[in-house]
Parts: sequence; C-alpha cells; structure tokens
Amino acid sequence: MYVMTMKMRSTSGSDTAGFTLLELLLAVALLALVAVTVYGSFRATTSAIARATERGAASQAARVVLSRLSDELTSAFWDNKRPETFFVGGPALEAGQSATLLRFASRSHVWYPTQPPAVESALIDYQIQPGPHGLQLWREELANPFQLTGNPERIMMSDQLVDVQFRFYQGGSWETSWDVSMKHRLPDAVEIVLTFAEAEGAREEFRTLVSLPTKGF
Repeated sequence: MYVMTMKMRSTSGSDTAGFTLLELLLAVALLALVAVTVYGSFRATTSAIARATERGAASQAARVVLSRLSDELTSAFWDNKRPETFFVGGPALEAGQSATLLRFASRSHVWYPTQPPAVESALIDYQIQPGPHGLQLWREELANPFQLTGNPERIMMSDQLVDVQFRFYQGGSWETSWDVSMKHRLPDAVEIVLTFAEAEGAREEFRTLVSLPTKGF
C-alpha cells in the first residue's frame, strides 16, 4: 500500500524578498548625487541672477551719474573777472576720508525748493567718502554763490564705487588735475571713469568723454 504524501506550501509567508543592505546604500548614494547636482545647478542660477542684478544696478547708477555730469560740464563756465566762478579737479587727496574730486560753476543745475528761483548758475561739488558698501559719490550744489543764508543741497549719487577718476585734456595732452586759477582757462575735455564693485571681487568700469565750452559765454 502506497501512501501518497503532498508537501503543502505555506501561504502564511511571502515569496518576495526585501531590499538588501547593498541596494539601500546604492539608493541613498544615488539620491545624494541627485541632490548635489540639483543644489549645484540652483546655486549657479542664483549666482548668475545676483550678478545680473548687480550689473544692472551698476549700469543704471553709472548712466545717471555720467548723464548728470555731462550736462553740468557742457554748461560749465569761468570768467576771470568773476571770483565766484572756478573750475578745480583732481584725485582725492586723503584716502579713507571725504575728499573733493571736482568743483566748478555751471549753468546746468537742479533747482530745489529751498533755494531761490531763477538763479543764473550754481557751484557744483562732487565728493567721495567711504561707506558700508564701497565709496560713496556725493553731489553738493549751492545755487546762489552770493546768498549768505541756507545750506548747499547734498545728495548721494552712488554708494558701491571702487574708484572715481577724472582726466583733463588740453593742447594734445592729458592731465590728472586742473586748477583754472593757474591754467587761466577751462580744459578742452574731461574724461570721467567710474569703477563699480561686483560679486566675487569683480569690477565693472564705465567711462565717458565730455567736451567743454572752452571759450566761455
């Protein structure tokens, strides 16, 4: 008599094996690699946006300063019979302190409510001084040189400059300073160079050349 036996498979267990430790480690490593790649791409994009924003801000500030200076310099005048008119420019004399870069009389100026209306000219003074983000360029205006009361109007043109330079052209040569009391005339032209700080130590330079009315008015 044969006894037939059958081996029954248990249904209480599972045929599917779990993840091995090696597979988990590979998955974690792959996830970390993806995260690093995504973060690197995000950081590069953020840096590019920041650089573009800073470059745009520097370009806008440079346009404002150079446009204002060009208008004022093309309307500059000097008369040796009028002591209130003058033209003096040059490099900053004392590093780390407020210093005058350019001072002159001009018929192109801004009228402020605190100043008398219909004045003929203004004394304009451009100065630099250190600030939290770089050199600050300040513009000071006295609309009436003969007025004994009131204070000059003073506004900051930019606060992220690394350097500001003026050069003066006359008779085929360039000079780094000018004093009309010694030259007895205005320069033929003035070159203005503005250098702005950018991210990661980079710098961006803007310049323009302005012709002056050397024969006066």
